[in-house]
Amino acid sequence: MRREHDEYALDQPDDCGAIDQSLVGCHIEVMCLIETSLEESKQWLPGEITRFAAEDTKVTTSDSKKRKRTKTIKKGFFLVDYDDGEVEWKKITEDNFNNIAAGSWRFDLDYGQRGEGPLIGAERDDDDDVDLMEEDQEEEEGDEMEEEEADGDDPLYMSENEEDEVVDECTDFD
Repeated sequence: MRREHDEYALDQPDDCGAIDQSLVGCHIEVMCLIETSLEESKQWLPGEITRFAAEDTKVTTSDSKKRKRTKTIKKGFFLVDYDDGEVEWKKITEDNFNNIAAGSWRFDLDYGQRGEGPLIGAERDDDDDVDLMEEDQEEEEGDEMEEEEADGDDPLYMSENEEDEVVDECTDFD
């Protein structure tokens, strides 16, 4: 099965530009592998680049038991501060820009073409809000039509009252 790019991937610039200190402050998304007990999937996680290692750099970290450890961050790594609070030193290269492989990165277009500005949603004008309201209204009308069609002669259709009765029967253990 061929995997298609999403809208954000298609809207990315053709060239990621310089991979250097200039990326500090940019908002990016990193393709991360998410593992649960049920499944493994990939997901774009948003974050901000907060630091760049222009040369091999020693950093001191603490673990959950307050033990301090020193480790060397190799030249060219970036510190990504993810929106969920996680922090990670990440190798960001031109080769892993806008791919779908785990570890790939791209600009968070909610912050502009290179992820450098304020959150764009905060800058919407009133016309955008009107368009969104019209879309919501059209979706609601479509949902109402589907509901009307559903309760016709369908033998599998249950009204909300019938659903409540089934729930009551399943939860009533007296």
